[in-house]
Amino acid sequence: STVEVKDKDGNVIGTTTADENGNFTVEVPADKTADLAVTAQEAGKKASDPVKATDKTGLEKAINDGNDAQAGDNYKNAAEADKKALDDALANGETVKNDPNATQDQVDAAQKAIEDAIKNINDKANQ
Repeated sequence: STVEVKDKDGNVIGTTTADENGNFTVEVPADKTADLAVTAQEAGKKASDPVKATDKTGLEKAINDGNDAQAGDNYKNAAEADKKALDDALANGETVKNDPNATQDQVDAAQKAIEDAIKNINDKANQ
């Protein structure tokens, strides 16, 4: 089916075709990631009701920041429990990022867990 992504004003900002399982990815401009509506339509059929899109931009940034943190001295000198907290948060973040059915709440929680783990390591290193 054809998938359309529209901004809050109803303008089409991305179009793609879903795979046989209904999964798809649409790249949208960075300034258009809020309040997106997604519809799917098979040829000759009525379009689906719009659903709210999940924005994973912040999670992707948090994962990159977490990977950078793992390479830094603060991580190397951190307590094992704090390292594990970041490692686990990153693993979960990758799982959520790769889950086409992840909700915005799951994405936001995964992002926060990574950011909190990085902050915890950096705060302890700067005491």
